[in-house]
Order: sequence, then structure tokens, then C-alpha cells
Amino acid sequence: MRVKHLFTLKPGNTYAPQEDNNQRHTIKTSNLIATANIKSAKHTDRQELDPAIVRLFKGVEIKYLPKEETYDLALANIMQAQGFAYGVDPESLGDKNGIVYLLIEALKDIEDNYLGKNEGEKISNKS
Repeated sequence: MRVKHLFTLKPGNTYAPQEDNNQRHTIKTSNLIATANIKSAKHTDRQELDPAIVRLFKGVEIKYLPKEETYDLALANIMQAQGFAYGVDPESLGDKNGIVYLLIEALKDIEDNYLGKNEGEKISNKS
């Protein structure tokens, strides 16, 4: 996507990202958030970002949430207004063998592997 072009747009303007078959989208707000795995010791195969792009952003490192907070966030996202969880047996919500708990366990294993915290088998193709 042509990032610098987005900085010139104002609410009400339209743009067509190349990645979306050039379908036009209307800008509703003028906020922009971006993520990147920049070239580093961990991501040696990445390319350096253009300094003209880098100076437009303020780098903020986002840490992973603790397991308990991730579980609470997952529950909040699957709850309906009536208090029922989409497709999840309510009896399993407090069960450490329940699907939501096991999903969060898997998520945390993936995070730990990415951060290099796991002992034993490496499941990442990166060293």
C-alpha cells in the first residue's frame, strides 16, 4: 500500500488500495495505525524501512497480555448481550479442559515460542 499517500487524505476523501482490487474506500477518520516486523536480529530477512516512512511513526512496543487477561478478553469477545457465549458450553467456561481455556493455552505457547521462551521442541521455522 502507498502509505505516505494516506497521510494526505482527510475524512470524506476516497482511496483505492492496490491490495483490494482498487475498490474505492471512504476515509472516515484521519487516524492511522501500522504494525511491522522491522529488520532486526530476530527478523534478519526483512528489509530496512525507508527513513522517510520511519520518521512518520512513533515506535511503541506492545507486550503480550498475561494469560488471565487474555482469557478474560476472549470471554468478553464471545459473549452475547444476553450473557451467553457463542457456541461454547457455559459449563466449560470455568473448566481448565474447556475449549476457551485450551485455546488460550495454545495462544500462549505460540507467543512463548515466538519470543524464544519455550524449552525443547521449536515449532517455528525461524532460528
